[in-house]
Amino acid sequence: MLELIFKLKILSNYHVSAGYGKGFRLDSALLTEDGKNGAPVIRGSTLAGLLLDSARRMLELPPLAKHHDKEKVLERIFGSPRQIKRWSISSAYPDEEFFEEKEIVQRVRIDPRTRRAEKHKLFSQEEGKAGQVFVFSATCLHNDPSVLDEAALITAVARFTRQLGRSRRRGLGECEIHLKDHTCEKFLLEHFKKAWLEDKKCTPVYTTERSIYPEIDYARFFHEKKLRFRLIIRLDEPLLIANRAM
Repeated sequence: MLELIFKLKILSNYHVSAGYGKGFRLDSALLTEDGKNGAPVIRGSTLAGLLLDSARRMLELPPLAKHHDKEKVLERIFGSPRQIKRWSISSAYPDEEFFEEKEIVQRVRIDPRTRRAEKHKLFSQEEGKAGQVFVFSATCLHNDPSVLDEAALITAVARFTRQLGRSRRRGLGECEIHLKDHTCEKFLLEHFKKAWLEDKKCTPVYTTERSIYPEIDYARFFHEKKLRFRLIIRLDEPLLIANRAM
């Protein structure tokens, strides 16, 4: 198993909608987590969609457009209706229970055709202030040779991502994402350069016997032993169960 821990720093105000308002003066509330003192949260599904969108855009760039199996790679990492995903993205929570204050701002819908404000389309939304740091993880339960290539791609895609949440095309939600372990990030970005940009066949980095990169502490995120857990969960939100991969 391979686990990557990321830190997501918000550089500007952002808005991730809870899907409901709070009375007359607030049309769109900021998503928060019940039981965590009202701290903001970014769902894993939101992060997975954001990283998938960034991966598609990044793989269209000239240095990476030469790869013909891009869709297969994305399906393998993020999943599709016909394939179960290999990587699981967790929800992101404030680092060390710290979070900035929120504020209510007034906005107006812009007509995409005229690029002007539409009449009678004023609304209010709750925004998280800049400076918040979130932590989330990306986990793969496999330990085959392709895992490292996928981890390198996910790390590069995270660095490529610059905005999240609503209205990110209009300047909201500016962010940067780094691995919490900077040494590991440096190594994975170097591996990304060799495996994806230079298309070199890299020697498997980790085996059960030894690591050929002793400066990297693989024991912190590689795990040989498979574990099985039974979870009993009480849900505060609807759960969709299907017979196919989501």
